[in-house]
Amino acid sequence: MNPIHLDSSRQVQTHRRYPSASSNVTFDQLARLSRISEPDLRGLIDYGVLAPAVGTNAPERFASDCIAVLLRAGRLRSELALDGHAFALSVMLLTQIIGLETEVRELRVELSTVPRNRRRD
Repeated sequence: MNPIHLDSSRQVQTHRRYPSASSNVTFDQLARLSRISEPDLRGLIDYGVLAPAVGTNAPERFASDCIAVLLRAGRLRSELALDGHAFALSVMLLTQIIGLETEVRELRVELSTVPRNRRRD
């Protein structure tokens, strides 16, 4: 299970009131913006699903693009009454889905630049 510290180069849709996708947020900001309680966020860290941003000196800084994932997972949790384990799994799966969607978009762009006569090779 890979913890979420999404690559800041990935394009994750965030609402304009949230920090840009390339910035980092503190643990308190993450809790407030994602609407996930601090104990639940600590649980995600304990499960190894949520990890501090790579390359930061402060251990409590997180990539702001994980806010969108946490908001989606939070909605799923409340709609489906997920327990802590299922909530952690939903965060992990949503992170993988976003990564795969990004990869598909990048491959489509790359494929669109390949001349048609070379596509069948």
